[in-house]
Amino acid sequence: MIECTSAEIAEYAKDYAVEYREDSSNQTTNYLRNRVRLELLPLLVDLKPEFEQVMAGNLKNMDDARDLLRYAVEQAEEKHVEKANGRVVIDADAIGDLPVIITHTLLSKYGFNAKSIRQVIEVEESGKVFQSGTHSLLVDRGRWLIAKHDAKQIESYWITEEDLKGSTQKLPVYLKMSMVAEADLSQNSEHAFIDYNKLKFPLLLRTWREGDRFTPLGMNGSKKLSDFYIDEKYSLMQKEEQWLLFSDNKIVWVIGKRIDEHVKINDETRKIAHFVTK
Repeated sequence: MIECTSAEIAEYAKDYAVEYREDSSNQTTNYLRNRVRLELLPLLVDLKPEFEQVMAGNLKNMDDARDLLRYAVEQAEEKHVEKANGRVVIDADAIGDLPVIITHTLLSKYGFNAKSIRQVIEVEESGKVFQSGTHSLLVDRGRWLIAKHDAKQIESYWITEEDLKGSTQKLPVYLKMSMVAEADLSQNSEHAFIDYNKLKFPLLLRTWREGDRFTPLGMNGSKKLSDFYIDEKYSLMQKEEQWLLFSDNKIVWVIGKRIDEHVKINDETRKIAHFVTK
């Protein structure tokens, strides 16, 4: 009924004997909305009798523009956005060629406000992370990688190759990576030797979530991470504090414990990544 005037509604109620009750506060000018309706609008109609018709047309045009924007955003998502396993990958270079309002509308779906979105658009270097109330966004070589915060407020961190080589890291766990010619398998579990070519950057660091699985080194089939924790006699606290390293949404290392079978080095390995924690 928003497209109807109050006079039209009152006339309809009279013609069809519809009983109604008007809130007495509607007639007081103590509220700004009532001052606009009772004082400003009549003045505008007096100055321009066709004002209501013009505004109705403007509202219709705004509805059409909103529908057009929604269609444009849907087309942009179809062409330039990939979604899988709770992760959103946006082709930032392609999106950057579209009207800015499409970018704003698209990123606002993930809780980012206008100020944050401007910063995302303007940033040039990879590795920058932005946080909204519900999602984190990583700028990575022409892409925006977006992940939703877990309902249990589990923290997650995107890690670039440069991060792992740097001298300082804003991570909850110590983690370094270097390239080595040979794997020293006599090292303790704080060291992991992984086939570098089986990694896909950026990596993801987070704790356990329901449904996580991996194939522990030496096993043929996958195993629920929760079962691995039971086998390792983890307490509830240890389970919540254990950090995991992911590549392409797959666990590659239960940090300080076991790597995944699929990333181990073998006769075909050409480059070895040496990860260290402590």
